[in-house]
Amino acid sequence: MSNRVLFLDLDGVILPGRALHTAHNAPLVEAFRQGTPLAEVGEQLQFAPDCLEHLRRIVERSNCKLVVISTWRKTFFGGDKRRCIIDVLVDKGLSRDWFHEHPVAPYKMTSAKVHEILFWLDGQSEDVDWLLLDDDVGVLNGLSEPARHVQTDFEQGLSDREVEQIVTYWRC
Repeated sequence: MSNRVLFLDLDGVILPGRALHTAHNAPLVEAFRQGTPLAEVGEQLQFAPDCLEHLRRIVERSNCKLVVISTWRKTFFGGDKRRCIIDVLVDKGLSRDWFHEHPVAPYKMTSAKVHEILFWLDGQSEDVDWLLLDDDVGVLNGLSEPARHVQTDFEQGLSDREVEQIVTYWRC
C-alpha cells in the first residue's frame, strides 16, 4: 500500500463553482438553496470532467491513495438507502482503487478539518506522507506544516497547476 495520502475536498476541487452553473447542475443548486437536503441533490450533481481527469493524473503519477475530508462525508445519500460517500464518488467516475483502505476521515460535530486529518493520521499503523487538496484558504491554520495544503481556486477547481504542485512535492 502506498504511504502517500491525498485528503480530498469536493466543492471547489472536483465540483468547482463554474460547474454549479451548468444547465444540469443549476436547478439542483437552486433546490439546495431552497432547502432540499444535500442527500437528495448531491448524487445528481455532475463534477467537472476536466477536474476528474486532473485527479486521475495525480493518483496515477504519485501512486497516492485518496481519503475524503469534504463535509459531504457527513451526508448520507440516497434517502432511505443511506449510501456511503465513496459509493457516490465511484458512481461519478472515481475508481474505487484510488481510495485508501480507510477512505473517509473521521468527523466530530465541532472539530475543524485539520483536527479530523490528525485524528485519521493517529489511527494509522504506518507513517503517512500526506497532502490536503482543498479550496479553503484557512483549513490548516495552526498546523506546523502549511506546505501540505494544496489550494485550488473555488471557481476553477483542480487544474494543471495543482497537479504539478502535488507531483513536484512528491517528486514523481
